[in-house]
Formats: sequence, structure tokens, C-alpha cells
Amino acid sequence: MNGSDIKKAAIQKAKQVAHSASNAANGTNGKKRRKQELKPIVTTEQEAASGTASPMSYQKSTASTRDVSPSGSDSSSLSGDEQTENTADEEDSEDYCKGGYHPVQVGEEYNNGKYTVVRKLGWGHFSTVWLSRDNDTGKHVALKVVRSAAHYTETALDEIKLLNKVVQANIDHPGRKHVVSLLDSFNHKGPHGMHVCMVFEVLGENLLGLIKRWNHRGIPMPLVKQITKQV
Repeated sequence: MNGSDIKKAAIQKAKQVAHSASNAANGTNGKKRRKQELKPIVTTEQEAASGTASPMSYQKSTASTRDVSPSGSDSSSLSGDEQTENTADEEDSEDYCKGGYHPVQVGEEYNNGKYTVVRKLGWGHFSTVWLSRDNDTGKHVALKVVRSAAHYTETALDEIKLLNKVVQANIDHPGRKHVVSLLDSFNHKGPHGMHVCMVFEVLGENLLGLIKRWNHRGIPMPLVKQITKQV
């Protein structure tokens, strides 16, 4: 091999070494790197045109839906949990026992036929409350039937004393119209004992009902001010 051949061989060897070093640095080991497929970036305008939505846009649309005033909503706008909460909100059937609730039935008459039960309004740990008709006046009233245990009876009698004080107070007082009036009270004997019953004028929704109506997100400030002023 003459000097020219030796020079050519050295140059070729140097090129091979340089090429191997370049491949090692790129991590390809002599193979071509596969071109990575990148997903296109979808803008808000493109989402609207294509009808697709990103998680962020979905969260925004969900938030705007929940911010709608309940006055314009219906049961279809409630979540499954909220619907379950509304329909399952009933007293424990095991509390219909001696010392417990009285099994009121729609259509029953109370206080010697004076009141006829129309439908259920609600319940609490203390009693159940029923929309009833006063057969003497033809007006609707709220009939509260207290549990029959002795401590519930004692509490109910104390409540009646306080409510009678309100009834006997100055009827011209500006705050009188904002305080519930006791219309009547009597005892009713049932299968679980003797129950104190109180009759009130029918009122609107209570505070818990309003809180649920606004999905536990807070009652609007104008309504809070109105309630506070009345109290």
C-alpha cells in the first residue's frame, strides 16, 4: 500500500469514527429516529366549530350551569345526589313506636273533625307537620303532631305557653306579622301514646329549604337581608 492509499484509508476511518460518535450522542445506534406524532392544539374557537370540548371548557360550562338561579331550574338540572337527598329525606320508620311519632294518614280528621289532613309538609326530630284544612273556616293550616314521649310532651307544653304569649301580645306591633301565630292546640291519642298537637298558620319555606334550593352555595344577599330584617 503506497502513501496515497494509506492517506485515503485514514480519512475513511476518521469519517466512520465521527459518524459512530454522532449516532451514539443521538441515541439512535445507527437507526433513523422515528418522527414523533404530535396532536394538534385545539383552540376555543375550534372547539366551538367542531363541537368538541376540553376538560377546562367542560368545567367552565358546568360552573355556569350551577350558577343559574334556582327560580329558573327544575328537577332535571339537579345531580343524582341532590335528587336522592330530596326524595330520601324522611323520618326513620323505626321511630314510629311507643313514645315516637303518630302514624298520620291523609284524609284523617283531628280534634273532633275540625281538621282534615291534606298532605305532609315536613318532619323533624320533635314532630311531623301536615297541611290540613280547617273545616270551620275552609282555610289551610299546618298541623304539628309531636312525638308522645314524656320529654317531648313537656317541651311542647312549654312551647305552647310561649306561643300564647305572642298571640296575646300587641297585635299592632310592626314585627307581629313576622312571627308565626299559634291558632289551636289539643291532645290526640294514638297507638303510640298521647300526642300534643299544635295548629299554626301555613308559612313559606324554612331556612334549610332555602339553603338546599341554592345547592348549599349560599342564599343570595338580598334575600338574606330581607330575612334578617324580618327577624
